[in-house]
Amino acid sequence: MKRPLVLATIFLILGILTRQYVENTAVIALFFSCIALGSLLLRNLYKFNGAFVFILLFVAGFVSFQVNTKPDKSLEPFLGKGCTITGTVLEKNRTASGRYKLEIRVDKVLKGGALHHVKAKVQATMMQDEIVEVSDVITFDGQLSSLEPRKNLGGFDEYSYLRARGISYKTFLYGLEVTGKEEGLRNTLNSISSRISKVYDNVLEHQEAGIMKAMILGDTSGLSEEIQELYRVAGVYHIISISGLHIAMLAIFVEMLLRRIVGRRYSGVLTIFFLVFYTMLTGMAVATVRSTIMYTVIISGDLIRRDSDTLSSTAFAATLLLLYQPLFLWDIGFLYSFAAIAGLACFNREFTESFRSINKNMPKLVIDVFAASIAATLATIPIAAFYFYNFMPYGVLANILIVPASSALVVLGFVVGVVGVFAEPVAIFLAGSVYVILKAYEYICGFFASLPFATILTGSLSLWFIVLWYVALVSYALRKLKIFYTALVVLVSASVIFSFMPKPSEINILSVSEGECIVYADDSYVIVVDGGGKNSYALENFLNYRGIDKVDAYIGLHGKFTEAEGMVSLLAERGLSDIFASEQLYNLNFYAEKYKIPYHELSSGSAFKTGYLEFSTYEKTENELGIKLKVDKWLFDVNNNMAQPVNIENNGGITLTINQDEIKVKKVIN
Repeated sequence: MKRPLVLATIFLILGILTRQYVENTAVIALFFSCIALGSLLLRNLYKFNGAFVFILLFVAGFVSFQVNTKPDKSLEPFLGKGCTITGTVLEKNRTASGRYKLEIRVDKVLKGGALHHVKAKVQATMMQDEIVEVSDVITFDGQLSSLEPRKNLGGFDEYSYLRARGISYKTFLYGLEVTGKEEGLRNTLNSISSRISKVYDNVLEHQEAGIMKAMILGDTSGLSEEIQELYRVAGVYHIISISGLHIAMLAIFVEMLLRRIVGRRYSGVLTIFFLVFYTMLTGMAVATVRSTIMYTVIISGDLIRRDSDTLSSTAFAATLLLLYQPLFLWDIGFLYSFAAIAGLACFNREFTESFRSINKNMPKLVIDVFAASIAATLATIPIAAFYFYNFMPYGVLANILIVPASSALVVLGFVVGVVGVFAEPVAIFLAGSVYVILKAYEYICGFFASLPFATILTGSLSLWFIVLWYVALVSYALRKLKIFYTALVVLVSASVIFSFMPKPSEINILSVSEGECIVYADDSYVIVVDGGGKNSYALENFLNYRGIDKVDAYIGLHGKFTEAEGMVSLLAERGLSDIFASEQLYNLNFYAEKYKIPYHELSSGSAFKTGYLEFSTYEKTENELGIKLKVDKWLFDVNNNMAQPVNIENNGGITLTINQDEIKVKKVIN
């Protein structure tokens, strides 16, 4: 049997999916019977006596999900109560809003004068900037709460993300006091990382230092939102994060260097030790662990003079990670990393041969880079679109220009950081080349980001689209051209048909940081009512999820002057046509004028009608307006940022979604 490790990984994934989505015992038993039967068929078909391992891995996946996804209940007695917490800082990361979040291993909880010894992981959000580092032992006040599932369609799934990292609780952090330092390997690693980080700060400009810290150390705190967006829109964000490509370049460089010093036999073993050390130094991200496992397998095969197979090495790494934490199967980093390497392993050769047959005079380097970029991009487009609701069409071209120089950049950046610890003048000299490459990257990214259609909004992809996409790719790689063309025709035809189908009317009530936001959408109009809070992330994610790139009107009833610009700026980017606002929403007309959007002030009794939508306002209190929306014979009263249906003249035609849960309006009334 060819590549049994790949099949074994598939059986493991089937076990995980069965435990997650199947609850009926009889259906589970049926699945297990089918798996057992399939294993026996594979044994007889390929004369492979190890087929029983497939059954074991299915069971292992099922049990692993059951065991590893159980929430930690050690802090449940303290939920919703103020307490004093003592623990060790394991990680420190900056959020998009500029706040820092700490991952803390909690050891003690003081509540009501009683000291409780516990073991649990907590994510703590710092309310103000304070000096705290990884390995610090800290004491702080907080009120623990459970993790929340995703609130809105398109929103961040906090529960799944943090549970995959072993975190079961969260809190805001007040009264921080650093009481000590944890001694040991973690502190040593953090000390080394801090020294290298200071080298980058000393020998490079602030922006370039932030990029190198992200690329070499996995520290993204120095990356500005602007530079992240620039690389993301250009389709090369993987360049400024620790990826498999970086690990490969460092592994090759270190092994070549060690071969000259200690010879072939010992260089492989020492390179494996280096990769393990580097993985721990950079925080053990999924992509880093995957690459380390893969290259450990490859180097081990070379030591015992056995050929390695990229796809089998990838499957082996995936199996180990999923056995450790089954929730990685829903993690964007895990899926993106493995899809990219699987795409290279499965499709790179086919694309290379195709391009060579088209133009035999094209330089080999250009063909290899172009084929690799196409293979990795096509393998990851559905994943990126499924999680981020868009894709970057110029990413392939940007990668062709950027990836060839990334090998030199990673190696040079690593050398600058290490050498700078001992001889900073030498690091300053070497840093000149790093600076030039990064500036060239910035220019290339800026060029592609400025082109029309640099980002194409896709909305949330359906499962059938993703399945057909990969069926087409796999059939092309296997040279099953009839299946390939059939899948391609169905994919394109269905996409065109669905794009022209009328969209049903819907009202969505989104939970935002302060209050709620209401979005009405049909085939012709999109209306946004309020937005809440100081940022518009919830609304932006929802609009992206729905694939909405045009908003017709914004109705502002509640809020403050300082909270309005983010909302208006977001909607202005989507061609906002009109702003309607009560005079209590201070100075919204200032932003309307700034973005050249028609402004209409609302007062009690104001009315507006367009298409299927009409609304009228009334005076709810002395200083606050209410609004009644009438949508195709459905009447909604928007009161305290809550849309409640108050009158119905027919029985169908619209879906009301409240915080992601779709329900029929008639059920809300009851």
